[in-house]
Order: sequence, then C-alpha cells, then structure tokens
Amino acid sequence: GSSWYSASQPVPGLEGRSYVFFPPVDVGPFRAQVRLTCALAPPAAGRAEVSVLETNPGLMDAASGEVEYQEDPGELIETNTKVVMRWRQVKTGLRVSQEASQRFLLKVPGWFPVPDAVIE
Repeated sequence: GSSWYSASQPVPGLEGRSYVFFPPVDVGPFRAQVRLTCALAPPAAGRAEVSVLETNPGLMDAASGEVEYQEDPGELIETNTKVVMRWRQVKTGLRVSQEASQRFLLKVPGWFPVPDAVIE
C-alpha cells in the first residue's frame, strides 16, 4: 500500500513510470484513494508529453492508513490519457499549443441500480 501523503513515487521495476496519487476521499463509510500510473515521453525540443496509462482505485485501511489497490483495475475502469504540449518561438513571442485526449470506460455491474436512461 501507499500512504496518503505521497504525491508521487517511481513504479518499482518500471523505469520511466511513476505513480501519482489523488488525495483520499470519504465515500460513505469507506476512504478511497486513486493512483495513476504515468509515463513521461523522452525529452524532445519544443515538446513535452505525459501519458496516464492506468487509473487504480484503492481502499484505505482505517487502522494502518495503508491503501489496497485493485489487482486488475481494468475489471472496474479502463482509462488512458495523453497530453502533449508543443512550443516554438515566433516573431511576436512564443506560440504554445496543447493537445489532450482521453478514453474513459466505467464498467458498471448488472446488479448496480442505475436508471436505463443513464446507461444508454
């Protein structure tokens, strides 16, 4: 598990990947924390790129403060996000552009009480 106060840390055994932690939130009687697995693209002139490869919700143990994350978060949620910033010098200053793309799929179990209109 990870402590709530960690903002980010390297992913053990995966060079160039980092875990980034959202602050914990209380959901009814539970305390949850989301962990993102992120990667930075190699440095390039006039370009920066970050990708969020995985979103993993975890439950915090009230006694220890440790968070237990999902073994396979893809069973609950599939996400990927990519943000690219580009910049170049122009006569009038600096031109900066940002491109962002995201895919988000939340898998709602059949027994979960969600109105049909929401799922359609």
